[in-house]
Amino acid sequence: MVIPSDDEAGKAVFEVLEEVSVPAGLEGFEAAHRLSVDYERLKSLRAPAKVDDFIRMPGGMLLLYDIQETEDEPPRVWRGRLYHEGQAHGSLTISRAGERFAGAFRLGEEQYAIRVAGDGGAHLLRRDDSEPPPHGPPRIPPSERDKDQGNQ
Repeated sequence: MVIPSDDEAGKAVFEVLEEVSVPAGLEGFEAAHRLSVDYERLKSLRAPAKVDDFIRMPGGMLLLYDIQETEDEPPRVWRGRLYHEGQAHGSLTISRAGERFAGAFRLGEEQYAIRVAGDGGAHLLRRDDSEPPPHGPPRIPPSERDKDQGNQ
């Protein structure tokens, strides 16, 4: 289960919350934050679209997501660019399998990942720069995909 966002006005699709320890089994990351997700809103997004309040980062920086491509219906993959105050700041890809999802993005020089933790909560993780970056799109482990098969 993903932590739901409140229905308050001004809530981003992804709200970065308090810092926590990096969940076990997620090597290569140096920092983690709990993440509130408006999952129904995320699933409703289709390309092309610009979402003004997509990710609220620590410190309040609000990122706009310019969704350039989605795959499948309902969407299983979203690809686009992140902007802050009109300036491009990186790219974001999100993959979904049922109710599980994973994402990867670069914000300036820092690399981040969005993951569902073993307890069902969502986390924003900052990659350890001393580790080599992963190759390819973000993946949901087969064991997690199997749990949600048929839940599209």
